[in-house]
Amino acid sequence: MRDLPTSGRPAGPPPKPVPEATWDLAWRYGRDIARLHFVDPEKLFFFWEITDETARRGADRAGKLTARLLRLDGTEHQVAKAEGVFAVMNWYFESEPHARYRAEVGWLAPDGTFEPWLVSNVIETPRLGVNMTGEVVWRTGGKKKKLVKSGPRGGNVLGHDELPSERPHDAASAAGARRRQAVREIAKQGWSGVTAAWSRTAIPPRKP
Repeated sequence: MRDLPTSGRPAGPPPKPVPEATWDLAWRYGRDIARLHFVDPEKLFFFWEITDETARRGADRAGKLTARLLRLDGTEHQVAKAEGVFAVMNWYFESEPHARYRAEVGWLAPDGTFEPWLVSNVIETPRLGVNMTGEVVWRTGGKKKKLVKSGPRGGNVLGHDELPSERPHDAASAAGARRRQAVREIAKQGWSGVTAAWSRTAIPPRKP
């Protein structure tokens, strides 16, 4: 503790704080890269870096640098694009559940011809609804899948052969109706005295 004079003011100025070490983050890394990341079933994040050598492919050519999103279900087709982007940039694309996507960045000519320069990885968006089947598919590298049966309350409402990820799109309404009916049946059951949730809204009211 510093001694104070009778005036109550310090005898001298306080010592200057030691400056913290700082580093400048690189805004680019000098390599061609394009990566597509999953945000949620309805949004994807695409980032890329195009090196100067690759960017020279657009020199003295009419057109603009463009990023685009492709949907790979059945036939490959473009679902969104961002024109006039920069060599180092990122972009958010809207997506749909239960779909496979890939992103590309390249040169878009005035006649609409697209020349891909960098191609991203493939992303498969999950379903938007809750899994009520009691079966979980774990991806363990590459395309490997492991099926694990969990058996939750209301167990196997859709049946073992009706995984939402494998059902046709026109069966979604019927499956949703069965899920809602299962939830109603669970709500009608008496409380066992055990609370299986962290939320206080899941605790039944006390009887008077």
